[in-house]
Amino acid sequence: MGKIMDKMKAKYILNKDAFTKIWGAPHLDEIFLNEAPKLKALFYGAGSIRGIVSDAMWERGILITSAYAANAIPVAEFCVSQIIFALKCGWQYVRYIQTNHTYPEHFRVPGGYKSTEGDLHKMP
Repeated sequence: MGKIMDKMKAKYILNKDAFTKIWGAPHLDEIFLNEAPKLKALFYGAGSIRGIVSDAMWERGILITSAYAANAIPVAEFCVSQIIFALKCGWQYVRYIQTNHTYPEHFRVPGGYKSTEGDLHKMP
């Protein structure tokens, strides 16, 4: 399925010299690049380019930029905000209000004081 979608995306940029993409950019491999021979640059508005670049792209001298540095601080800030919101049971209150169409009579807000949190993602 991935190769079919990449070919469809290549058809979209077939006659373009450059394109802008965010998440979901096609893998710029030999197959894709053969379908988009005029491609000179990709302006990638998301994070890491690791999943979309290839040796074929570098060999053709295609310019690629990424917004990873510009996105790093806002993404980190959002993550911290969600940790604090979760420690304050924010999502439980949202769910309660949506389900019951009323506010709870008593809000217990534990917060972050004396709370322990950990990063539970798998490191490479």
